[in-house]
Amino acid sequence: MLVLGVVPRVSAITTSNWTHSSESDFTGKMESVVVSSRGELLLSRDIQKLVEQDPRFDVVYATLKLADGSIVFSTGPAGAIMKLSGGKLTQIYKPSDTSLASAMALLPDGKLLIGISGHNARLIQLDPDSGEAKDIFRATEAQFIWAIHVQADGSTILATGPNGQLLHVSPDGTSRVIVQLRQNNILSLMPLAEDMMVIGTDPDGLVIRINTKTGEWFVLYDAAEPEIVALASAPDGGIYAAGTSVVTEAAQAAAAAQAGPGRPEVAPDAPLHREPPAPPERPDDPGIDKSDRLPAMLRPQEQDEDGEDVDAAPVPPPVVEVAPSTAPSAGPALSPAPARPVEGSGGSAIYRISAGGFVSEVFRRNLTIHSMALSGNNLIVGTGPDGSIFEVRPNTEEVLMVAR
Repeated sequence: MLVLGVVPRVSAITTSNWTHSSESDFTGKMESVVVSSRGELLLSRDIQKLVEQDPRFDVVYATLKLADGSIVFSTGPAGAIMKLSGGKLTQIYKPSDTSLASAMALLPDGKLLIGISGHNARLIQLDPDSGEAKDIFRATEAQFIWAIHVQADGSTILATGPNGQLLHVSPDGTSRVIVQLRQNNILSLMPLAEDMMVIGTDPDGLVIRINTKTGEWFVLYDAAEPEIVALASAPDGGIYAAGTSVVTEAAQAAAAAQAGPGRPEVAPDAPLHREPPAPPERPDDPGIDKSDRLPAMLRPQEQDEDGEDVDAAPVPPPVVEVAPSTAPSAGPALSPAPARPVEGSGGSAIYRISAGGFVSEVFRRNLTIHSMALSGNNLIVGTGPDGSIFEVRPNTEEVLMVAR
């Protein structure tokens, strides 16, 4: 018996190697994983949607988590305060006018302080259970409250605009101006040691250390971006400052198309070495439109030929001229500041200012930063216009997109 066998011809097989060095090297849909700026695949966080789109509000300006686990939202454009408890969303407060609820803080007894912005800024105390509200303070020279800090003695520090005032409000409602800067708005604040605080300004993007007792201040950094929208304390005693500019979707898409492979290099620590320019004087002519004294993200938008807003953003009530009662403080001698980044290097950045005064850049993207919070040694950053949330890891120089 003869058996014939046919042996197929086998071609040589060669191996291929791929090296991924950035998130742009990966394409396609990812599930349960994220790509770091170093091109590493990591397990993603668990993301849960707490609130579906609600017709009662279009934007959330601030959030607070209460002791019982419920969450309170300050919303716009009508200024309503919403409470999420047991999966149910209810409205617990709404101003009688069209004011903007622009800031919130939690008191030791569980009540809320709400910063109301409008023709005159005011501070109200709100019981999140009963919805009962009472006025604590009404400003005469401020129209916007952008941030609130509650002190141990029960008094509060308010970051306001459009006259660049930092206010101290006592528990009895009396107030004093800690300092008035030649800035339109103080957008962010963060406590340091006793009587010391860091604030962020608009439109010159200044990070300033200030003594809340004496009013003496010192410029720590003059950012390239016009607005310092958020501050956070680094575990080693340094400061993180988020400087932002408005970036349109078209500009963001163009920047993404031009971005090459690889991880952006983080600038090394650089000592402070130059005097910042003197902030410009504000015009005092009542006939001048003061809409430019709003933070850029909240200014009225341009309209197209059909009357529709271009890249529309929430707009608070119109600004009414308020004449300052005191001249802007010149303050002590300004600190030196590092040179500004090259134009076109990105719309927003996060800077780390060390305890010794050295500044380094830990994050830069062509987008708009809206919020920043410290989580362990890392930063969680909320951005627009596409709603991306990033985790920035300064110690390892990595950036991860947590959610979009």
